[in-house]
Amino acid sequence: MADLIVNGGKPLSGTITPSGNKNSALPILCATLLTDAPVRLLNVPAITDVDKLVTFFSEQGSVVAWDKATGTMTLDHSGFDGARLQGELPSGMRSSVLLFAPLLPRMKKISARKSAILCVLDVGASKVVCLVARMIPAEPSDMLRGRTHRTKILGIGHQRSRGIKGGVVIDMEETE
Repeated sequence: MADLIVNGGKPLSGTITPSGNKNSALPILCATLLTDAPVRLLNVPAITDVDKLVTFFSEQGSVVAWDKATGTMTLDHSGFDGARLQGELPSGMRSSVLLFAPLLPRMKKISARKSAILCVLDVGASKVVCLVARMIPAEPSDMLRGRTHRTKILGIGHQRSRGIKGGVVIDMEETE
């Protein structure tokens, strides 16, 4: 970690607001699909991947209001229609894998009487993460709220990534 050295004889004072970043914003945006209630987010960074998710949500019928100047975003997925999707996720985004789990209940592809195993793999430049979960049929009371399944995490693992830069294998010998 880099050091911050302050020279001078006066104490520091004041307030700073850290900028939002994609590593926190993208998972939070994807998680908003888990509810039909309006969600308000603050400090959302104006970056390409966020723009792609906003476009994706809007194309599926969600209502998104984003004030880029203040970083405030309101999302309402009550109009989200999984039938519009046709198998396309935002292109050019490794993080589109974050959409898999919250999209499953909305896609209605899993039988309401059966469980299914879901595996999510995120290959990054610094680490590879794998999550395995079981989608379990919801209780009848949850089904009335539009939820057909609940998720039970079976396992999660991670390993330092080697030989990968920017999502591309650059050294096959180094990879495991």
